[in-house]
Amino acid sequence: MKSPLLPALYLGVAVCFFAGTANGGPPSLRLGKAVSIPELGIKFRAFDDCQARPLPTLNRIQRNGREWVLPHEWWIHDQHVGVWGSALGEIVAAKVDRPFPENSAKLTPIKDCEKIARITGEWNETDLRNWVEHFTGCRVVRLTPDRRMMTDRKVLGFDLIRPSGRELVTGYLVTSSREPERRIFLFYRLSPMLEVAKAMRTVLKSVDSLDFQIITTVSSRQPDKSYRTGNTRPPAGKTDYTPEYLNSRRQVIDNIRNYRDWFYLETEHFIIVSNIRSRRSLRMLAETIEKSRSAYSAYFPIRGPIRAVSTVRLFQERQDYLNYVGAAGEQTIGMWMPLKRELAVSPLDFLSRGDQREMMAGTLTHEGFHQYIHFAIGEVENAPWFNEGTAEYFEGLDVGNDRHEVKAVEGRLEAVRRLLKRERPDFAALFRMTLPEFYAGNVADHYTLAGALMYYLFKGAAVTDKQEYTKVPERFYQKIVESGDWRKATETAWQGIDLKQFTDDFIAFWSDDSGHGRAEAYNPVAP
Repeated sequence: MKSPLLPALYLGVAVCFFAGTANGGPPSLRLGKAVSIPELGIKFRAFDDCQARPLPTLNRIQRNGREWVLPHEWWIHDQHVGVWGSALGEIVAAKVDRPFPENSAKLTPIKDCEKIARITGEWNETDLRNWVEHFTGCRVVRLTPDRRMMTDRKVLGFDLIRPSGRELVTGYLVTSSREPERRIFLFYRLSPMLEVAKAMRTVLKSVDSLDFQIITTVSSRQPDKSYRTGNTRPPAGKTDYTPEYLNSRRQVIDNIRNYRDWFYLETEHFIIVSNIRSRRSLRMLAETIEKSRSAYSAYFPIRGPIRAVSTVRLFQERQDYLNYVGAAGEQTIGMWMPLKRELAVSPLDFLSRGDQREMMAGTLTHEGFHQYIHFAIGEVENAPWFNEGTAEYFEGLDVGNDRHEVKAVEGRLEAVRRLLKRERPDFAALFRMTLPEFYAGNVADHYTLAGALMYYLFKGAAVTDKQEYTKVPERFYQKIVESGDWRKATETAWQGIDLKQFTDDFIAFWSDDSGHGRAEAYNPVAP
Protein backbone atom coordinates (compact mmCIF):
# COMPACT_ATOMS: atom_id res chain seq x y z
CA MET A 1 0.00 0.00 0.00
CA LYS A 2 1.42 3.40 -0.96
CA SER A 3 0.56 6.74 0.65
CA PRO A 4 1.15 10.06 -1.13
CA LEU A 5 3.79 12.37 0.28
CA LEU A 6 1.95 15.68 0.58
CA PRO A 7 2.34 18.79 2.75
CA ALA A 8 0.31 18.57 5.94
CA LEU A 9 -1.69 21.81 5.75
CA TYR A 10 -3.47 20.83 8.91
CA LEU A 11 -2.24 18.31 11.42
CA GLY A 12 -5.63 17.42 12.86
CA VAL A 13 -7.32 14.11 12.22
CA ALA A 14 -10.89 13.67 11.04
CA VAL A 15 -13.60 14.21 13.61
CA CYS A 16 -16.90 12.37 13.47
CA PHE A 17 -19.16 15.16 14.65
CA PHE A 18 -22.38 14.67 16.60
CA ALA A 19 -25.40 14.88 14.29
CA GLY A 20 -27.96 16.00 16.85
CA THR A 21 -29.72 14.96 20.03
CA ALA A 22 -32.70 12.77 20.63
CA ASN A 23 -35.01 15.75 21.31
CA GLY A 24 -33.69 17.78 18.36
CA GLY A 25 -31.87 20.37 20.51
CA PRO A 26 -28.17 21.24 20.23
CA PRO A 27 -25.78 18.99 22.13
CA SER A 28 -23.91 20.32 25.14
CA LEU A 29 -20.12 20.56 25.35
CA ARG A 30 -18.67 19.77 28.76
CA LEU A 31 -15.20 19.56 30.22
CA GLY A 32 -13.80 16.21 31.29
CA LYS A 33 -10.73 15.08 33.21
CA ALA A 34 -7.40 16.86 33.08
CA VAL A 35 -4.77 15.89 30.51
CA SER A 36 -1.24 15.92 31.90
CA ILE A 37 1.94 16.22 29.82
CA PRO A 38 4.89 15.92 32.24
CA GLU A 39 7.60 16.46 29.61
CA LEU A 40 6.29 19.97 28.93
CA GLY A 41 5.12 20.56 32.49
CA ILE A 42 1.52 21.38 31.55
CA LYS A 43 -1.92 20.14 32.51
CA PHE A 44 -5.33 21.22 31.22
CA ARG A 45 -8.88 19.92 30.98
CA ALA A 46 -10.06 18.46 27.67
CA PHE A 47 -13.68 17.84 26.68
CA ASP A 48 -15.78 15.11 28.22
CA ASP A 49 -15.33 11.68 26.58
CA CYS A 50 -12.21 12.83 24.72
CA GLN A 51 -9.93 10.09 23.43
CA ALA A 52 -6.27 10.44 22.52
CA ARG A 53 -5.67 10.66 18.77
CA PRO A 54 -1.97 10.22 17.98
CA LEU A 55 -0.66 12.22 15.06
CA PRO A 56 0.08 10.01 12.02
CA THR A 57 3.79 9.35 11.81
CA LEU A 58 6.04 11.38 9.56
CA ASN A 59 6.30 10.54 5.85
CA ARG A 60 9.87 9.66 4.85
CA ILE A 61 11.63 8.86 1.59
CA GLN A 62 14.95 6.98 1.35
CA ARG A 63 17.45 8.55 -1.07
CA ASN A 64 21.18 7.95 -1.30
CA GLY A 65 21.26 6.37 2.14
CA ARG A 66 19.50 9.33 3.79
CA GLU A 67 15.97 10.03 4.97
CA TRP A 68 14.22 12.94 3.26
CA VAL A 69 11.09 14.70 4.49
CA LEU A 70 9.04 17.79 3.78
CA PRO A 71 10.19 20.47 6.26
CA HIS A 72 6.57 21.58 6.67
CA GLU A 73 5.48 18.15 7.83
CA TRP A 74 8.57 17.72 10.01
CA TRP A 75 7.81 21.08 11.62
CA ILE A 76 4.22 20.06 12.33
CA HIS A 77 5.43 16.93 14.11
CA ASP A 78 8.10 18.80 16.05
CA GLN A 79 5.69 21.45 17.35
CA HIS A 80 2.84 19.02 17.96
CA VAL A 81 2.17 17.91 21.55
CA GLY A 82 -1.09 15.97 21.38
CA VAL A 83 -4.62 15.64 20.02
CA TRP A 84 -7.69 14.73 22.06
CA GLY A 85 -11.08 14.38 20.40
CA SER A 86 -14.70 13.45 21.03
CA ALA A 87 -17.84 13.45 18.91
CA LEU A 88 -18.31 17.16 19.72
CA GLY A 89 -14.87 18.57 19.26
CA GLU A 90 -11.14 18.24 19.20
CA ILE A 91 -8.26 19.93 21.02
CA VAL A 92 -4.78 20.11 19.53
CA ALA A 93 -1.95 21.15 21.85
CA ALA A 94 1.38 22.43 20.54
CA LYS A 95 4.53 24.11 21.75
CA VAL A 96 5.57 27.33 20.01
CA ASP A 97 9.34 27.52 19.75
CA ARG A 98 10.27 27.04 16.06
CA PRO A 99 9.21 29.44 13.28
CA PHE A 100 7.74 27.96 10.12
CA PRO A 101 10.62 26.81 7.84
CA GLU A 102 11.32 28.39 4.49
CA ASN A 103 11.24 26.20 1.34
CA SER A 104 8.84 24.00 3.27
CA ALA A 105 7.63 22.08 0.20
CA LYS A 106 11.13 21.02 -0.89
CA LEU A 107 12.30 17.56 0.18
CA THR A 108 15.10 17.96 2.72
CA PRO A 109 17.31 15.49 4.62
CA ILE A 110 15.70 15.06 8.01
CA LYS A 111 18.98 15.86 9.77
CA ASP A 112 18.92 19.35 8.21
CA CYS A 113 15.41 20.29 9.35
CA GLU A 114 16.49 21.65 12.72
CA LYS A 115 18.92 23.98 10.94
CA ILE A 116 16.23 25.58 8.76
CA ALA A 117 13.75 25.97 11.64
CA ARG A 118 15.88 26.83 14.64
CA ILE A 119 14.37 27.30 18.10
CA THR A 120 14.01 30.99 18.88
CA GLY A 121 12.90 32.99 21.90
CA GLU A 122 12.06 36.19 20.03
CA TRP A 123 8.48 36.34 18.73
CA ASN A 124 6.47 39.33 17.52
CA GLU A 125 2.84 39.47 16.46
CA THR A 126 3.66 38.79 12.80
CA ASP A 127 5.73 35.73 13.76
CA LEU A 128 2.89 34.35 15.86
CA ARG A 129 0.29 34.99 13.18
CA ASN A 130 2.47 33.19 10.63
CA TRP A 131 3.06 30.26 13.00
CA VAL A 132 -0.67 29.83 13.74
CA GLU A 133 -1.77 30.02 10.10
CA HIS A 134 0.73 27.38 8.99
CA PHE A 135 0.08 25.10 11.95
CA THR A 136 -3.72 25.18 11.73
CA GLY A 137 -4.31 25.72 8.02
CA CYS A 138 -6.67 28.57 9.02
CA ARG A 139 -6.59 32.29 8.33
CA VAL A 140 -6.08 34.57 11.33
CA VAL A 141 -8.57 37.44 11.19
CA ARG A 142 -7.90 38.99 14.58
CA LEU A 143 -5.70 38.69 17.67
CA THR A 144 -7.42 39.33 21.00
CA PRO A 145 -5.26 39.79 24.13
CA ASP A 146 -6.85 38.63 27.37
CA ARG A 147 -7.44 41.80 29.46
CA ARG A 148 -7.58 39.96 32.76
CA MET A 149 -4.66 40.60 35.07
CA MET A 150 -3.18 37.12 35.64
CA THR A 151 0.16 36.78 37.39
CA ASP A 152 1.07 33.30 36.16
CA ARG A 153 0.30 33.49 32.42
CA LYS A 154 -0.61 35.63 29.42
CA VAL A 155 -3.34 34.56 27.01
CA LEU A 156 -3.63 35.68 23.38
CA GLY A 157 -6.74 34.65 21.44
CA PHE A 158 -6.80 34.00 17.68
CA ASP A 159 -10.02 34.40 15.71
CA LEU A 160 -9.71 31.91 12.86
CA ILE A 161 -11.48 31.05 9.62
CA ARG A 162 -11.17 27.65 8.00
CA PRO A 163 -10.81 27.67 4.19
CA SER A 164 -13.33 24.82 4.05
CA GLY A 165 -15.52 22.89 6.44
CA ARG A 166 -18.35 23.90 8.75
CA GLU A 167 -16.72 23.28 12.12
CA LEU A 168 -16.02 26.20 14.47
CA VAL A 169 -12.33 26.91 15.02
CA THR A 170 -10.47 29.04 17.53
CA GLY A 171 -7.03 29.11 19.12
CA TYR A 172 -5.28 30.46 22.21
CA LEU A 173 -1.61 31.05 22.95
CA VAL A 174 -0.83 30.65 26.64
CA THR A 175 2.57 31.92 27.82
CA SER A 176 4.06 31.43 31.26
CA SER A 177 4.76 34.80 32.93
CA ARG A 178 7.59 33.30 34.98
CA GLU A 179 9.19 31.48 32.00
CA PRO A 180 8.28 33.39 28.81
CA GLU A 181 9.97 30.76 26.61
CA ARG A 182 7.22 28.31 27.59
CA ARG A 183 4.47 28.95 25.05
CA ILE A 184 1.58 26.53 24.52
CA PHE A 185 -0.96 26.86 21.72
CA LEU A 186 -4.39 25.24 22.14
CA PHE A 187 -6.37 24.82 18.92
CA TYR A 188 -10.08 23.97 19.21
CA ARG A 189 -12.26 22.48 16.47
CA LEU A 190 -15.94 22.26 17.42
CA SER A 191 -19.01 20.61 15.93
CA PRO A 192 -21.25 23.03 13.98
CA MET A 193 -24.20 21.53 15.89
CA LEU A 194 -23.08 23.23 19.10
CA GLU A 195 -24.57 26.47 20.37
CA VAL A 196 -21.68 28.88 19.80
CA ALA A 197 -21.94 31.04 22.93
CA LYS A 198 -22.17 28.09 25.31
CA ALA A 199 -19.45 26.17 23.52
CA MET A 200 -17.07 29.12 23.67
CA ARG A 201 -17.61 29.45 27.42
CA THR A 202 -16.54 25.81 27.76
CA VAL A 203 -13.50 26.46 25.55
CA LEU A 204 -12.44 29.39 27.73
CA LYS A 205 -12.75 27.22 30.83
CA SER A 206 -10.45 24.71 29.14
CA VAL A 207 -7.93 27.46 28.34
CA ASP A 208 -8.10 28.80 31.90
CA SER A 209 -7.47 25.30 33.26
CA LEU A 210 -4.02 25.14 31.67
CA ASP A 211 -1.47 24.96 34.45
CA PHE A 212 2.31 25.32 34.06
CA GLN A 213 4.08 22.84 36.31
CA ILE A 214 7.59 21.57 36.89
CA ILE A 215 8.88 19.69 33.86
CA THR A 216 9.48 16.01 34.68
CA THR A 217 10.49 12.92 32.74
CA VAL A 218 7.90 10.36 31.68
CA SER A 219 7.29 7.63 34.22
CA SER A 220 8.70 4.21 33.39
CA ARG A 221 5.92 2.45 35.31
CA GLN A 222 5.09 -0.83 33.62
CA PRO A 223 1.51 -2.08 34.23
CA ASP A 224 2.42 -5.49 32.81
CA LYS A 225 5.80 -7.18 32.32
CA SER A 226 5.06 -7.66 28.62
CA TYR A 227 4.33 -3.96 28.08
CA ARG A 228 7.09 -1.38 27.86
CA THR A 229 5.56 2.01 28.57
CA GLY A 230 8.58 4.14 29.29
CA ASN A 231 11.68 2.10 28.52
CA THR A 232 14.21 3.79 26.26
CA ARG A 233 16.17 0.63 25.52
CA PRO A 234 15.26 -1.90 22.82
CA PRO A 235 14.67 -5.53 23.79
CA ALA A 236 17.69 -7.54 24.83
CA GLY A 237 19.04 -10.32 22.67
CA LYS A 238 19.82 -8.39 19.49
CA THR A 239 23.01 -6.44 18.93
CA ASP A 240 22.79 -5.53 15.24
CA TYR A 241 20.71 -2.38 15.61
CA THR A 242 21.75 0.37 13.21
CA PRO A 243 21.62 4.02 14.38
CA GLU A 244 18.75 4.57 11.90
CA TYR A 245 16.85 1.67 13.47
CA LEU A 246 17.25 3.02 17.00
CA ASN A 247 16.20 6.49 15.88
CA SER A 248 13.06 5.20 14.17
CA ARG A 249 12.19 3.22 17.31
CA ARG A 250 12.49 6.35 19.46
CA GLN A 251 10.21 8.27 17.07
CA VAL A 252 7.52 5.60 17.39
CA ILE A 253 7.62 5.77 21.18
CA ASP A 254 7.58 9.57 21.15
CA ASN A 255 4.43 9.47 19.01
CA ILE A 256 2.40 8.13 21.97
CA ARG A 257 4.41 9.45 24.89
CA ASN A 258 1.76 11.97 25.95
CA TYR A 259 -1.20 9.57 25.75
CA ARG A 260 -2.20 7.54 28.79
CA ASP A 261 -4.46 5.19 26.84
CA TRP A 262 -1.75 4.23 24.35
CA PHE A 263 1.19 1.95 25.04
CA TYR A 264 3.75 -0.08 23.17
CA LEU A 265 4.69 -3.74 23.25
CA GLU A 266 8.03 -4.89 21.88
CA THR A 267 8.57 -8.33 20.40
CA GLU A 268 11.71 -9.71 18.77
CA HIS A 269 11.13 -7.96 15.44
CA PHE A 270 8.31 -5.46 16.03
CA ILE A 271 7.17 -2.55 18.11
CA ILE A 272 3.40 -2.76 18.46
CA VAL A 273 1.58 0.46 19.33
CA SER A 274 -1.99 0.08 20.53
CA ASN A 275 -4.90 1.25 22.64
CA ILE A 276 -6.51 -2.23 22.66
CA ARG A 277 -7.73 -2.95 26.17
CA SER A 278 -7.79 -6.76 25.85
CA ARG A 279 -4.37 -8.13 26.76
CA ARG A 280 -5.34 -11.54 25.38
CA SER A 281 -6.18 -10.05 21.99
CA LEU A 282 -2.98 -8.05 21.89
CA ARG A 283 -0.77 -11.02 22.75
CA MET A 284 -2.48 -13.19 20.14
CA LEU A 285 -2.01 -10.55 17.46
CA ALA A 286 1.63 -10.04 18.48
CA GLU A 287 2.20 -13.78 18.16
CA THR A 288 0.49 -13.76 14.74
CA ILE A 289 2.74 -11.06 13.28
CA GLU A 290 5.91 -12.69 14.65
CA LYS A 291 5.00 -16.11 13.24
CA SER A 292 4.03 -14.52 9.94
CA ARG A 293 7.39 -12.79 9.74
CA SER A 294 9.11 -16.10 10.38
CA ALA A 295 7.29 -17.53 7.36
CA TYR A 296 8.15 -14.56 5.14
CA SER A 297 11.83 -14.91 6.02
CA ALA A 298 11.75 -18.64 5.22
CA TYR A 299 10.74 -17.73 1.66
CA PHE A 300 12.76 -14.50 1.35
CA PRO A 301 15.67 -14.24 3.82
CA ILE A 302 16.83 -10.74 4.72
CA ARG A 303 20.02 -9.88 2.80
CA GLY A 304 21.14 -6.70 4.57
CA PRO A 305 20.75 -4.52 7.69
CA ILE A 306 17.30 -3.27 8.66
CA ARG A 307 17.36 0.50 9.14
CA ALA A 308 13.91 1.05 10.64
CA VAL A 309 11.84 -0.64 13.29
CA SER A 310 8.80 -2.57 12.02
CA THR A 311 5.84 -0.74 13.53
CA VAL A 312 2.34 -2.18 13.84
CA ARG A 313 -0.49 0.05 15.10
CA LEU A 314 -3.57 -1.78 16.38
CA PHE A 315 -6.75 0.14 17.18
CA GLN A 316 -9.42 -0.51 19.78
CA GLU A 317 -12.22 1.06 17.71
CA ARG A 318 -12.93 1.48 14.02
CA GLN A 319 -13.29 5.26 14.33
CA ASP A 320 -9.81 5.47 15.90
CA TYR A 321 -8.41 3.84 12.77
CA LEU A 322 -10.35 6.10 10.39
CA ASN A 323 -9.27 9.19 12.32
CA TYR A 324 -5.66 8.06 11.96
CA VAL A 325 -5.42 6.91 8.34
CA GLY A 326 -7.86 9.45 6.87
CA ALA A 327 -10.04 9.16 3.79
CA ALA A 328 -7.64 6.72 2.08
CA GLY A 329 -8.58 4.05 4.60
CA GLU A 330 -12.37 4.27 4.50
CA GLN A 331 -12.74 1.08 2.46
CA THR A 332 -9.96 -0.82 4.24
CA ILE A 333 -9.50 -2.83 7.42
CA GLY A 334 -5.72 -2.55 7.30
CA MET A 335 -3.04 -0.53 5.52
CA TRP A 336 0.70 -0.75 5.08
CA MET A 337 1.91 2.84 4.70
CA PRO A 338 5.48 2.69 3.39
CA LEU A 339 6.18 6.41 3.65
CA LYS A 340 5.22 6.25 7.32
CA ARG A 341 6.87 2.83 7.75
CA GLU A 342 3.80 1.71 9.62
CA LEU A 343 1.18 -1.02 9.38
CA ALA A 344 -2.24 0.00 10.77
CA VAL A 345 -5.07 -2.47 11.41
CA SER A 346 -8.69 -1.72 12.28
CA PRO A 347 -11.30 -3.78 14.10
CA LEU A 348 -14.86 -4.04 12.81
CA ASP A 349 -16.99 -2.89 15.71
CA PHE A 350 -20.01 -5.05 14.85
CA LEU A 351 -18.03 -8.30 15.26
CA SER A 352 -17.57 -10.22 18.49
CA ARG A 353 -14.20 -9.93 20.21
CA GLY A 354 -13.15 -13.37 18.97
CA ASP A 355 -14.19 -12.62 15.39
CA GLN A 356 -12.38 -9.29 15.58
CA ARG A 357 -9.16 -11.04 16.62
CA GLU A 358 -9.49 -13.53 13.76
CA MET A 359 -10.19 -10.81 11.21
CA MET A 360 -7.32 -8.62 12.42
CA ALA A 361 -4.97 -11.62 12.41
CA GLY A 362 -5.84 -12.36 8.79
CA THR A 363 -5.22 -8.75 7.85
CA LEU A 364 -1.84 -8.83 9.60
CA THR A 365 -0.64 -11.81 7.55
CA HIS A 366 -1.45 -9.99 4.29
CA GLU A 367 -0.33 -6.45 5.15
CA GLY A 368 2.57 -7.81 7.18
CA PHE A 369 4.17 -9.20 4.03
CA HIS A 370 4.07 -5.74 2.43
CA GLN A 371 5.89 -4.39 5.48
CA TYR A 372 8.45 -7.19 5.56
CA ILE A 373 9.33 -7.13 1.88
CA HIS A 374 9.54 -3.31 1.87
CA PHE A 375 12.47 -3.44 4.27
CA ALA A 376 13.91 -6.65 2.79
CA ILE A 377 14.38 -5.08 -0.65
CA GLY A 378 15.81 -1.82 0.70
CA GLU A 379 12.64 0.33 0.80
CA VAL A 380 12.36 0.67 -2.99
CA GLU A 381 9.20 0.48 -5.09
CA ASN A 382 7.98 -3.08 -5.59
CA ALA A 383 6.17 -4.84 -8.46
CA PRO A 384 2.43 -5.07 -7.76
CA TRP A 385 2.12 -8.54 -9.29
CA PHE A 386 4.77 -9.83 -6.87
CA ASN A 387 3.95 -7.70 -3.83
CA GLU A 388 0.16 -8.03 -3.86
CA GLY A 389 0.22 -11.59 -5.20
CA THR A 390 2.54 -12.86 -2.47
CA ALA A 391 0.56 -11.02 0.23
CA GLU A 392 -2.57 -12.78 -1.10
CA TYR A 393 -0.68 -16.08 -0.96
CA PHE A 394 0.26 -15.58 2.69
CA GLU A 395 -3.35 -14.98 3.68
CA GLY A 396 -3.54 -18.79 3.70
CA LEU A 397 -0.68 -19.09 6.22
CA ASP A 398 -1.32 -21.41 9.17
CA VAL A 399 0.20 -19.54 12.10
CA GLY A 400 -0.78 -22.33 14.47
CA ASN A 401 2.36 -24.33 13.69
CA ASP A 402 6.00 -23.62 12.98
CA ARG A 403 6.17 -25.36 9.59
CA HIS A 404 5.06 -22.25 7.64
CA GLU A 405 2.32 -24.17 5.85
CA VAL A 406 0.19 -22.19 3.42
CA LYS A 407 -3.17 -23.28 2.01
CA ALA A 408 -5.38 -21.65 -0.60
CA VAL A 409 -7.70 -19.25 1.19
CA GLU A 410 -11.36 -20.17 1.29
CA GLY A 411 -13.11 -19.49 -2.01
CA ARG A 412 -9.93 -18.84 -4.02
CA LEU A 413 -10.21 -21.95 -6.21
CA GLU A 414 -13.76 -21.04 -7.20
CA ALA A 415 -12.80 -17.39 -7.80
CA VAL A 416 -9.90 -18.36 -10.05
CA ARG A 417 -12.04 -20.75 -12.06
CA ARG A 418 -14.73 -18.11 -12.55
CA LEU A 419 -12.06 -15.70 -13.76
CA LEU A 420 -10.61 -18.24 -16.20
CA LYS A 421 -14.05 -18.94 -17.65
CA ARG A 422 -14.45 -15.25 -18.49
CA GLU A 423 -11.06 -14.60 -20.08
CA ARG A 424 -7.59 -15.92 -20.70
CA PRO A 425 -5.05 -14.33 -18.31
CA ASP A 426 -2.81 -11.66 -19.80
CA PHE A 427 0.28 -12.06 -17.65
CA ALA A 428 2.37 -9.70 -19.76
CA ALA A 429 -0.10 -6.91 -18.95
CA LEU A 430 -0.15 -7.89 -15.27
CA PHE A 431 3.65 -7.71 -15.06
CA ARG A 432 3.69 -4.19 -16.52
CA MET A 433 1.10 -2.76 -14.12
CA THR A 434 2.08 0.05 -11.78
CA LEU A 435 0.28 0.21 -8.44
CA PRO A 436 -2.31 2.81 -9.62
CA GLU A 437 -2.98 0.62 -12.66
CA PHE A 438 -3.32 -2.46 -10.45
CA TYR A 439 -5.93 -0.65 -8.34
CA ALA A 440 -7.77 0.66 -11.41
CA GLY A 441 -10.43 -1.22 -13.36
CA ASN A 442 -11.53 -4.53 -11.87
CA VAL A 443 -9.15 -4.58 -8.93
CA ALA A 444 -10.76 -7.75 -7.51
CA ASP A 445 -9.72 -9.66 -10.64
CA HIS A 446 -6.20 -8.28 -10.36
CA TYR A 447 -5.92 -9.54 -6.79
CA THR A 448 -7.40 -12.92 -7.71
CA LEU A 449 -5.02 -13.40 -10.64
CA ALA A 450 -1.92 -12.21 -8.76
CA GLY A 451 -2.71 -14.42 -5.77
CA ALA A 452 -3.36 -17.43 -8.00
CA LEU A 453 -0.12 -16.77 -9.87
CA MET A 454 2.03 -16.80 -6.74
CA TYR A 455 0.25 -19.86 -5.36
CA TYR A 456 1.04 -21.67 -8.62
CA LEU A 457 4.68 -20.53 -8.64
CA PHE A 458 5.24 -21.57 -5.02
CA LYS A 459 3.21 -24.77 -4.90
CA GLY A 460 1.39 -25.73 -8.11
CA ALA A 461 4.40 -25.80 -10.46
CA ALA A 462 6.38 -28.03 -8.10
CA VAL A 463 3.75 -30.79 -7.99
CA THR A 464 3.09 -30.71 -11.77
CA ASP A 465 6.73 -31.15 -12.85
CA LYS A 466 7.22 -27.51 -13.90
CA GLN A 467 10.30 -26.85 -11.80
CA GLU A 468 11.53 -24.04 -14.07
CA TYR A 469 8.60 -21.90 -12.89
CA THR A 470 9.38 -22.36 -9.18
CA LYS A 471 12.55 -20.30 -9.54
CA VAL A 472 10.69 -17.14 -10.66
CA PRO A 473 10.03 -15.65 -7.17
CA GLU A 474 13.62 -16.14 -6.01
CA ARG A 475 15.04 -14.65 -9.23
CA PHE A 476 12.78 -11.64 -8.84
CA TYR A 477 13.79 -11.18 -5.20
CA GLN A 478 17.52 -11.44 -5.90
CA LYS A 479 17.38 -8.96 -8.76
CA ILE A 480 15.29 -6.31 -7.02
CA VAL A 481 17.61 -6.42 -3.99
CA GLU A 482 20.56 -6.03 -6.35
CA SER A 483 19.14 -3.39 -8.71
CA GLY A 484 16.35 -1.65 -6.78
CA ASP A 485 14.30 -1.69 -10.01
CA TRP A 486 11.17 -3.84 -10.07
CA ARG A 487 10.88 -3.70 -13.86
CA LYS A 488 14.39 -5.09 -14.31
CA ALA A 489 13.65 -7.69 -11.64
CA THR A 490 10.48 -8.73 -13.46
CA GLU A 491 12.33 -9.07 -16.74
CA THR A 492 15.04 -11.17 -15.09
CA ALA A 493 12.53 -13.35 -13.24
CA TRP A 494 10.65 -14.32 -16.42
CA GLN A 495 13.60 -14.46 -18.78
CA GLY A 496 13.57 -17.65 -20.88
CA ILE A 497 9.97 -18.54 -20.03
CA ASP A 498 7.43 -18.77 -22.86
CA LEU A 499 4.44 -16.86 -21.46
CA LYS A 500 2.01 -18.57 -23.85
CA GLN A 501 3.08 -22.01 -22.62
CA PHE A 502 3.16 -20.76 -19.03
CA THR A 503 -0.43 -19.52 -19.36
CA ASP A 504 -1.53 -22.91 -20.71
CA ASP A 505 0.14 -24.67 -17.79
CA PHE A 506 -1.37 -22.23 -15.30
CA ILE A 507 -4.89 -22.80 -16.66
CA ALA A 508 -4.37 -26.57 -16.67
CA PHE A 509 -3.35 -26.53 -13.00
CA TRP A 510 -6.32 -24.52 -11.78
CA SER A 511 -8.69 -26.67 -13.85
CA ASP A 512 -7.41 -29.93 -12.32
CA ASP A 513 -8.73 -30.98 -8.90
CA SER A 514 -6.04 -33.60 -8.35
CA GLY A 515 -3.20 -31.17 -9.08
CA HIS A 516 -4.71 -28.63 -6.74
CA GLY A 517 -5.08 -31.26 -4.02
CA ARG A 518 -1.41 -32.24 -4.26
CA ALA A 519 -0.38 -28.59 -4.16
CA GLU A 520 -2.31 -28.07 -0.92
CA ALA A 521 -0.24 -30.77 0.73
CA TYR A 522 3.08 -29.43 -0.60
CA ASN A 523 5.24 -27.13 1.53
CA PRO A 524 7.92 -25.31 -0.51
CA VAL A 525 9.98 -24.33 2.56
CA ALA A 526 9.81 -27.66 4.38
CA PRO A 527 13.28 -28.79 5.60
